[in-house]
Amino acid sequence: MSWSKQLVDTYDYCKKYVGVEKEGMMLLPIGHSTQNAQITVTLYEDGSYCSATLIEDKEKAETVIPVTEDSGSRSSGITPHPLHDKLMYVAGDLSQYQKKDNVEYYQKYLEQLNEWSSWEDAHFAVKIIYQYIKKGTLIHDLVENNVLKVIDNHFDEKVKIQGIPQSDAFVRFEIYSPNHTLKEPWKDKSLYDNYIQFYTKKLEESGLCYITGKNTSCTEKHPSKIRYSGDKAKIISSNDTSGFTFRGRVSTKEEALSIGYESSQKLHNALRWIIEKQGFQRNDMTIIAWNTTMPAVANPAEDIFSSVIGMDVIEEEEEKIDTKESYAHKVRKAILGYRTKLDPQEKIMIMALDSATTGRLAITYYQELSSSDYYQNIENWYQVCSWAQYMKKEYMGYFGTPLPVDIINAAFGTLQAGGMKAKDDVIKSNMKRILPCIVEGKALPTDIVKAVYYKMIHMAAVDEYQWQRLLGIFCALYRKEYYDKKGVLWEMSKQENKKNELESVDYLYGCLLAVMDAIEDWALRDQNGGSAPRATNEMLYFAAFQKNPCRTRKILENKLVPYIRRLGIKAKWLLDIKEDISYQLVQCSNKPEENNSKEDFSIMKRDLDGRFALGFDCQRKEIREEIKRRKEENEKKKQNVQSN
Repeated sequence: MSWSKQLVDTYDYCKKYVGVEKEGMMLLPIGHSTQNAQITVTLYEDGSYCSATLIEDKEKAETVIPVTEDSGSRSSGITPHPLHDKLMYVAGDLSQYQKKDNVEYYQKYLEQLNEWSSWEDAHFAVKIIYQYIKKGTLIHDLVENNVLKVIDNHFDEKVKIQGIPQSDAFVRFEIYSPNHTLKEPWKDKSLYDNYIQFYTKKLEESGLCYITGKNTSCTEKHPSKIRYSGDKAKIISSNDTSGFTFRGRVSTKEEALSIGYESSQKLHNALRWIIEKQGFQRNDMTIIAWNTTMPAVANPAEDIFSSVIGMDVIEEEEEKIDTKESYAHKVRKAILGYRTKLDPQEKIMIMALDSATTGRLAITYYQELSSSDYYQNIENWYQVCSWAQYMKKEYMGYFGTPLPVDIINAAFGTLQAGGMKAKDDVIKSNMKRILPCIVEGKALPTDIVKAVYYKMIHMAAVDEYQWQRLLGIFCALYRKEYYDKKGVLWEMSKQENKKNELESVDYLYGCLLAVMDAIEDWALRDQNGGSAPRATNEMLYFAAFQKNPCRTRKILENKLVPYIRRLGIKAKWLLDIKEDISYQLVQCSNKPEENNSKEDFSIMKRDLDGRFALGFDCQRKEIREEIKRRKEENEKKKQNVQSN
C-alpha cells in the first residue's frame, strides 16, 4: 500500500494547512468531514434561540463538521454526528410535524452531545448548543420564524431547500454575541482541536497499523466523500465477509488489512485535498499527480499550459504557437516551471480513481516516478505527439498536443452537436490505456491510432470543421507512433521531410491530393465571390483515394480539367507543384520501400497508411502559406502604384 503511505506522509508534511481555508479549499482535520447544510441556526450565548436562515446558495452550504468513526461512514442505522446534523437528529419536536418518529435518533444525538459538553475542557460553543438542543423546540422555533413551512401542523411537502425536503434538511449552528467577535463554529480551528482532543482520548489501542507499523487504535470504518461532498464511494471497505474476499489467504479481515484510525483519517483527508486542489475530474473518473511536499505538479490528463499552479516561469506576452520551434520552446518553459519545484530524485505519484458502483472506489492506475523521469516523459509526449491542431472552421491552426479526452473522443466518439463525443465508460476505460503513454513513455495503443485514422478518412465529406480536428489529432498520434516504432520524427514541413528522405509513396499521394484539392477549391471560390458553395471532389473522394489511389486519381484528374481551364494561367504554379509530385512518385516507385520491394505507383492497389494524411496536411499548409504570400505581394504592388 505504497499510495496510502505517500498520502499519510503528505498530510504530515502539510500540517500547517490543516483546518485553514484557502481559496475555498481546506485540508480537513482528523475526525472531521464536510456536509452541505440547508439551515443555519444562530443562538445567543445563554443557549436561547436567536434566528435562523435558509442556505439557498450551494456554494456557501459546505460545512466542516466533526464526525465519529460510525457517523463518518454512515449509510444506515442511528449514527449521529457530534455537533451539526440533520433535523431528524437535532430536533426534539420533529415527530409533532411528521408521521415518522425520530425520538430514538434525537436521544442518541443528545446523549453524545452531552458527553462532549460535560467534558471538563469542552469548547464553550458546544455547551451553548447543548443547552439549546436539550429544550427540544427547534422545529417550533423555525416554524414560528417562517423558516420552515407547514400546513395543518405538518411539513409542506412541496417546499424544498436546495432540492431537499424540509424534513431532511441539515442544520448547522453558530453563536451570536453583541460583546465578542466569534467565529462560525464550522470555521473555528479551536473547535476542531477541541473535538480531536476529546474524541482521540476515547480511542483505545487495538492493533497494528499496516501503514505506520505502530500499535494504535485501528478502524474498520473508513470515510467516504473523497471526490466531492456527496460522494458515497469508499476507497477502503471491509464489510464484505461473504464469498472469497479474503478467505483462503487469511482467517479474518483484520489480518487482511489493519489501518489505524489516525492513518485512515490522514490518508482520506489528504486524498480529498489533493483532488480538490489539483485533480482532473470527469464524471466518476479522477486523475491526480502529486508530491508529498505539495508543489504544483503537471497533471497528465490536462494541458500543461493551463494547469500550472503558482509557476515561477511566466511568459511576459502570449506567444504565437504556430511552429514546431515556438511550441518546443513553450513546452520546455512550462516543464521548467514545474521542475524547479522539486529535486530530480523526489517522487511524483500518479493515481487514477474510478467508481464502478455507488459505494466502491477503485484505483485504476497508480505509478511512482522520480521527478526527472516524470517530467522527461511528459516533455517527450508534448514534443513528439504534436502537430497543427485546428480549432476553427477556417484553416487556422496552432502547433500543439491533443488532450487524452480529445484523443478518445476522436477515436470512439460519434458526431454530436458539440462535436465528437464518446460515452463516459469508453472514456474511462481508454484513459487508463493512454496514461502510461504520457507518464511512462510507453507506445500508443495501435487500435486507438487506427480508429482515429479511419474516422478521419470517412469524415472528410461530412463535416469540414470536425474533419480538420480529426486530421490534426491523427497526425499528432501517427507522428508519435512512427517515432516509437522507427525512431523517425516527421515534420510539418515538406522541405524538412524531403531533406531527411522521409517522403514515400503514401506521403506523396497525400501531397498530390492536397494540390488537386487546392486547384478545385480556388476555382470554386473564384467563381462564387470568395466562398466555396460545396466540398471539392477531392474531399468527396477522400476515402476512395485512400483505399485505391491509382484508380481514384484518374477519376479526379478528369473532373479537375474544367477547373484548370477556368483558372487558366493563375493555376500554373499549382500545376508545376503537381507535376513535381508526379515525378517524385515515379522516382519513389524505382526505389525499395521499407519492405525492400519496389512498388509501381501506377498500379498500387493497397490502402495508403498514415503518411498519406501527413503529406496532405503538409502540402496544404505549404500551399496556403504561398497563397498568403502572393496576396501580400499583390497588396504591396497596389500600394506602390497608388503612392506613385
